[in-house]
Amino acid sequence: MIVLRYKALKSGKYSIYMDIYSSDKNGNRSRQYEFLKLQVSKDYSKIKNILSDDKDNIALAEAIRDKRELEITGQMNGLKVGQKTNHHQLIEFIDLHFKKNPLGNEPDLISQIKKFTPDEKILISDITPVWLDQFKENLLKKVSINTSRSLLKLFRARLNSAIRQDIISVNPFDKIKLPTEQETKKTTLDIEDIEKLINTPFPEYPYIRLAFLFSCFTGLRISDLFSIKWNNIVVTTNKQGKDCFEMHIKPYKTRNSTGLLLKAPLTEAAQVILEHLKQLPKYDPEGNIFGKCIDQSSANTYLRRWQKKATLSKSLHFHAGRHTFATICLTYGIDVYTVQKLMGHSSIKQTEAYAKILDEKKRLEIQKLPLINIT
Repeated sequence: MIVLRYKALKSGKYSIYMDIYSSDKNGNRSRQYEFLKLQVSKDYSKIKNILSDDKDNIALAEAIRDKRELEITGQMNGLKVGQKTNHHQLIEFIDLHFKKNPLGNEPDLISQIKKFTPDEKILISDITPVWLDQFKENLLKKVSINTSRSLLKLFRARLNSAIRQDIISVNPFDKIKLPTEQETKKTTLDIEDIEKLINTPFPEYPYIRLAFLFSCFTGLRISDLFSIKWNNIVVTTNKQGKDCFEMHIKPYKTRNSTGLLLKAPLTEAAQVILEHLKQLPKYDPEGNIFGKCIDQSSANTYLRRWQKKATLSKSLHFHAGRHTFATICLTYGIDVYTVQKLMGHSSIKQTEAYAKILDEKKRLEIQKLPLINIT
């Protein structure tokens, strides 16, 4: 544990120093002091409101303390200071993970980090809670709260990967509070919207087109759409001797947490889409159903081109396909608990959010009934 303390000077200022309590790997405790050569006008060990003239020095002191804590934790785990951290560059590390699994939003995260700091060679070991707090505040000025939260969660996940690889010992996100998710209006399509898209050719990117339509009739996330293989489609026989098609996948989002296998029967519409895919030149029965993986940002860009071509007023993005599947299921009378299982939701509350969307749609639609005059 490291506590920032303040020593009164004859000048009336206060010198900041670190009071360091530590233990080695054998449990032997020690205490030492490190002066930071930083001065402030108050003893902030008991005062919460920091004067504007002191804010920069306090922020610097906290950054030094956080980095020192990471070093001490490494020593407790048997590492020498800087042994495995000094040569791992943050952006390279994130980009390498993306190249291995090109399904996430790492390009946008890297872009925001580069905008925040001009030093592209910033090290993983340089990331402290103070640095993250400043990055978060900057991010909230650039993008929406929900986008900020999503990128920060991704950042946290990549630093957790660094812990598993023994690059760092503590995730600085442990001291950071993520922005609270804001409730937003979900984009959903009705059958008329889907038919409008189906009737709009999009030959430049047939896999993108069919992947989105498949999502509308299965509820798959983009990460699962571009990783699902043909061998994930299982054919079984029902009691009447008829072939039944099922999708067996471990969703990418929960693969490393619950690891649960999602088993969901395929609608006839989804089966028709699969048949169309088999007619494409790059059809590979041993490979991915929707071909080469594509990052989320590019996929959504292509979708918006298709939307514009179809003169659809609703803004398309891949998660709208998942929203659409849920609302279509509920519209056609599938109960909310069954929809929960089909969507792979861990909580019924996640599914009930779609029921609220449907209730709101009903309230809007009922207003379209004609007025009558009663005399």
